[in-house]
Amino acid sequence: MSISFTCPSCGQQLRVKDSRAGKTGRCASCGEKIAIPTIVANQEPVEPMAQVAVPWSPEDGAEQIDLKAHKLGRKLEIESHSRASNPGRFSPNWWHLIKNHYANIIPLQAVLLWLAGSALGAVFVFFGNVPVGFLCFAVPLGLIVVNCHESMRYLRDICASGNTNPGIVLCVDKQLVAVLVNLTLGGPDYLAIKIVKQKLRHMLGAPFVNGDRLTAVTYYYRGEGDEQWKDVWLTATNSLTNDSRVIQRLLWTIDESDWSILESAAPQFQSQPAGTYPLTVQIS
Repeated sequence: MSISFTCPSCGQQLRVKDSRAGKTGRCASCGEKIAIPTIVANQEPVEPMAQVAVPWSPEDGAEQIDLKAHKLGRKLEIESHSRASNPGRFSPNWWHLIKNHYANIIPLQAVLLWLAGSALGAVFVFFGNVPVGFLCFAVPLGLIVVNCHESMRYLRDICASGNTNPGIVLCVDKQLVAVLVNLTLGGPDYLAIKIVKQKLRHMLGAPFVNGDRLTAVTYYYRGEGDEQWKDVWLTATNSLTNDSRVIQRLLWTIDESDWSILESAAPQFQSQPAGTYPLTVQIS
C-alpha cells in the first residue's frame, strides 16, 4: 500500500510507501522539506493504472532506476545477484564519461600500435601491396574499436550495479580523492581508505575544495582463497554523469555514520600517494 498526497509548496502529486507515514522528506520536484501524512484508516487503495509515477525522493530509498537507462529503446538490466548493498542504478552520460576516462577507453598503447600499423601499411601500399597495407591499417583499428566497446560496456555496468561508496576530495592540487571501502568478506570488519587520482577539473561540481563530499561507484574483486576482497576499482560518479539530480540522490543514500568515519580517518592519509590503506585505528 502507498500514500498519495500533494506537495504543499509546489502542488506536485507524490506517492511513497506506507512505511514512511509520519516521517519527513524532501519533495522530488521542488526540494522543499515536507511532512509525509499518516495513513487514514478509510483511505481507499489507489488503482495500479491510476498511480502517478513521481520522481525519486530520498525517503523512498534508491529504488528507482534512472530513466536514461532506457538507451535506444533497450532497458538497462541490473544483475539481481549483484553483491552491491547500495547499487548506483544510473546510466552514464557518454560524452562526460569519454571526457574523463578516455585514457581507459582508448589506451595509449593501442593508439601507438595503430600508428605503427598505419606506417607499416603505408610502406606496403607504396610498394604496391595494397591488401597487406590495408590489413596493417584495419586490424589495429578494429582492436581499438573492440576495446572501446568493451570498456564502455564495463563502465555502464558499473554505473548500474556497482556499489556506491562515500568519498571526499583529499587534495585538489594533486587531484586525489579518498573513498571509504569495506573489504569485509564473511569475516571481521576490514575497512580501508582507497585513494585514487581523478580529473577533478573536468568533473561535475568543479571547482572543488579539499573536504568536499562526493560518491564513487566501485567494483570489488578478490583472489582465490582470499578472506577479504583483495582490492576495489572505483571512480567518482561526478566523472560519469552530468546530471546533478543523480549526484544528489547518491549522496543521500550514504549513511551519516559512514561519512563520519571517512572524514575522521582521511586527514591521516593526506600525504599518502594513491593506493589502498587499511584502517588499523579505531574510529570513534
